[in-house]
Amino acid sequence: MRHSIITFLFSAISICCLAQTPFTEQTLLDMNKRMMQDYAKFIVDEVSPEYTFTNADGAIISYQAMKAMKSKIVEWHTHDLKIKQIGNATFVRGINDHSIQSATSDAIWKYSVHFIYTYEYKNGKWLWLSAHHIYNNPSKADEEVTIKKLIEEERSVYHSGKSAELQKMWKDDAKTFHVGETWSFDNETLKKLIPTIKPSGATAVLSNYRIKINGNMAVADFDQITNNTNGGKSTAHGVVILEKTNRQWLFTGSSIHGTLTKEDNPEEIVKQWIAEYNKDGKSFLKIIVRTILLPVIQA
Repeated sequence: MRHSIITFLFSAISICCLAQTPFTEQTLLDMNKRMMQDYAKFIVDEVSPEYTFTNADGAIISYQAMKAMKSKIVEWHTHDLKIKQIGNATFVRGINDHSIQSATSDAIWKYSVHFIYTYEYKNGKWLWLSAHHIYNNPSKADEEVTIKKLIEEERSVYHSGKSAELQKMWKDDAKTFHVGETWSFDNETLKKLIPTIKPSGATAVLSNYRIKINGNMAVADFDQITNNTNGGKSTAHGVVILEKTNRQWLFTGSSIHGTLTKEDNPEEIVKQWIAEYNKDGKSFLKIIVRTILLPVIQA
């Protein structure tokens, strides 16, 4: 009897002590901050050796694997939180938007997931016990908005001559990059070309998007007006192919062709084409075809 009373008292004291260490939203934010500041120290000090992580693809990752991770967390934003504490255990669910940088390249992978995290209060502090991620799949409308923004960003980066940023937007195995009748590149040539791109000072205004998404592939076409530094304007029609890799849309193909407007002077354009032919020996067949098709295009 006496032993039971002592056990009860110790249990009551433990519960009272635990009640004085609530797990709040601020607790989670502080842990996130320490993780971003020093990942290696955080894993040792604030993650349980029994920790397991089930990622959104269903793979189970152990504590040792997380400890040995070489990739860098560059963003970790948890929101829409629901927190439930029961004694020395806490369950947190919400949405996590985070970005991971590859250990072997400059590639950055962005994720948005629903999560369930569990924590255990032990030895005077909260320890991360487990994590489970489920992809927060965007709607088709959201995907189209993302693709539009990416296309406009790519055009802006291209005209700004930011070759390093442009390279990150393209897949390593891109199949084509075609502009008008001047450039047509395979992937290896594209890799060599991008670092040589210089600022043009031009700006592009895009409109009339048409986007088709099927799984991890998408195709989009659009109209483009380019405002050149000399005050002139040029019009074009663009088609791009994108592939979703690691939850991120990347360009794998692009074709942009100049178009004619009502303001263009057909006779002057034909003269310019012939001058170009005489200068660099382009196929005269192109001149003939364009001349024949010109009235139809203008109409």
